[in-house]
Amino acid sequence: MTRDSAFAPAFSPGWSRLKRPALAASCWLALPLGAVVVNLVALAHEVTSRALPLNDHVLHYGLVRRAAEAWAAGDSVLDHWVGDWVLGFPVFQYYQHLPHLAVAAVQRITGADALLLLRLTNVLAVALFPLAMFAALRWIDVPARAAALAALAASLLSTPDLFGFDVGSYLWRGRGLYTQAWGMCLLPLTIAAALRLMTSGRGVAVAAALLAGTLLTHVVHGWIAVVSALVLAFVVPADAGLPRRLGRLALALAGAGLAASYFLIPYVLNHAELNRSVAEPLFKYDSYGHGRVLKMLVTGQLLDAGRWPVLTVLLAVGIVVAARRRAPWDRALLALLATWLLLFFGRPTWGAALDWIPGAWSLHFHRLIVGVHLAAIPLIGIGLDAVAGAAGLVAARWRWSPAPAIATAVIVAIALAPAVVERAHYVDENRRMMAAAGAALAEREGDFTAVVTLLERLQTEAPARVYAGMPHEWGGRFVVGVVPMYALLSMRGLPTLGYSFHTMSATTDVMYWFDERRRDHYDVFNVGYVVAPAGQPLPEFVEVVATHGPFTVGRVRPIGYVALVQSLGSFTGSREHLYRASRLWLASPLPSVRRHPLLGGHVSAATVGSLTVALAAGELGRVVAEQTERQGWSATVSANQPAYALVKATYHPWWRAEVDGVRTDTVMLAPGFVAVPLSAGEHRLHIAYRPPRWKTLLAILGPLALLVLAATERRAVAVLDRALMPADARLAAWTRLRHNH
Repeated sequence: MTRDSAFAPAFSPGWSRLKRPALAASCWLALPLGAVVVNLVALAHEVTSRALPLNDHVLHYGLVRRAAEAWAAGDSVLDHWVGDWVLGFPVFQYYQHLPHLAVAAVQRITGADALLLLRLTNVLAVALFPLAMFAALRWIDVPARAAALAALAASLLSTPDLFGFDVGSYLWRGRGLYTQAWGMCLLPLTIAAALRLMTSGRGVAVAAALLAGTLLTHVVHGWIAVVSALVLAFVVPADAGLPRRLGRLALALAGAGLAASYFLIPYVLNHAELNRSVAEPLFKYDSYGHGRVLKMLVTGQLLDAGRWPVLTVLLAVGIVVAARRRAPWDRALLALLATWLLLFFGRPTWGAALDWIPGAWSLHFHRLIVGVHLAAIPLIGIGLDAVAGAAGLVAARWRWSPAPAIATAVIVAIALAPAVVERAHYVDENRRMMAAAGAALAEREGDFTAVVTLLERLQTEAPARVYAGMPHEWGGRFVVGVVPMYALLSMRGLPTLGYSFHTMSATTDVMYWFDERRRDHYDVFNVGYVVAPAGQPLPEFVEVVATHGPFTVGRVRPIGYVALVQSLGSFTGSREHLYRASRLWLASPLPSVRRHPLLGGHVSAATVGSLTVALAAGELGRVVAEQTERQGWSATVSANQPAYALVKATYHPWWRAEVDGVRTDTVMLAPGFVAVPLSAGEHRLHIAYRPPRWKTLLAILGPLALLVLAATERRAVAVLDRALMPADARLAAWTRLRHNH
């Protein structure tokens, strides 16, 4: 008998079936259900408040709105151009989007307000997390009381804004991490399903569907789920040996890969277009290092910021209990906690070694606190269960039958009271701040509506971006209540330049160097309108159109999204080198004379191209007419000499251009825009973002593949197990030989 199989009798039966009847009948289910109800009541103001978002909910609302518009217009709802921020980008090609599509679908069916649906689903996801944690823990046979107590603790985490599972990551006064709220509920269930599959051989399709759903809901959570499953394959005992466990997991990963192939394949093909922003704080990519992480852990900052470290103490108790007991779930949770603490240390500890992990180059390692919280919550429940059980044993000596239950309840209440009080205060402060913000907006609603109405009318006359200041300058102080003006304008669907609600676009970092004092910069980025506080000094070329209360609307006669330019040479190199070259170009006089260097491909060493393109004298010509379309632009252009038609939107390989009805290749010109070469003469230009049709085909075939997998999984697992049994036997023999020596 191998060391693995010795644990199988106690472990495998509970994993051989999804124990829904036992779960429903358990009295301990009342605790997570009660936590859900309390969460819903406490967070109801998030749905009913009149305050508009000021955090990432601005981004998520815009994505829902654009998805619904693409759906209504017959464009690809899976991959479309989003021009609201950072000079445009196909966000859904690189970003988790399942929650947005779900909300857009409900909005299309019901006609309900998209912002209301966004807020409602955000609150539901946060509120349901205790129930999801309880279900996942019971699925892997964690004792019911420990699972229920872990569920109680799940909503009580507190961090100093570390992007973890604490409610501050999701609420109005916090980060607004909408997709993480969805992923937070899916992640524990996904890992439980993968673990159940590896130990029992059942549930391949369920595990594959959950893996794919988690990835499409939150990419980092999908990465965490895969790494966690691989770790558990090596540490958790079962009837099947390691080769068979890995084989079963590989089968689920293959199914998940097929289901999400419409997202994964384009992501890999066009990964070079995904920006790693130089403006992002370094800790986001690198995390904090072992010294700071361990200090935050022992001082309570990872679990109990701003209060007595009650959950941190319970975690320590849970670690001791799990290490001594070593039940299968104990080993799984301890392995996960160790893994994610080590990875959360990040690059300051591990350096370039992390680059060997697939997907690590562009990963925000500071977000791996999610893995730490994922493992810590069940161990907190185990620790609280041990403390409560000890209290019950002491009370049993009183020979009064209710005494153990009362003692247990009292100990749980005392242990969690500091966390409950602190979280209640946090939520109450959120309610107060939202009420104040809603009142401030209501006070200025008439003036703001007049501004938006004017801008919408001006957009019909001459489409252009709106500038409300840079966030690090006066734009950061230009607020209504506490909500920045650039956020309010984005909520109304106006294309803005200034704050970057995402940094995926390569033009993001160059955009930060927009100089509001230079007239040519307005032409480069097609900024046609300015909204500023009344009294804010504006450049003399900005024409004041109207003043509504404390808001001034200015206009800079926009020249349009399409312009004729020439190239004076080329730059080739890494993305960082191209950014630096574009930044230097933007600071030079060249933009004012419409000279835009070509930006080449990515090579290992940066080289500066020689000025091989002769600059022609005289006028280049003009854009006779321009029309903004759903996914691009059309224009009639009269060129006096060979030139480029520059479209002031971020370059991407999936732009499709036609000149006089003939397909024409596109190029990238500084500062990272798409351009089309033209010969002298008058031309009809049409350019649109068009994902290939095979992407839609993959999106249809993916769910069908899961259905096929569900119908054939037993046979597939049996065939796979038979094929891997010899490897199991060889590994078991080698293990025995090594043990004997």
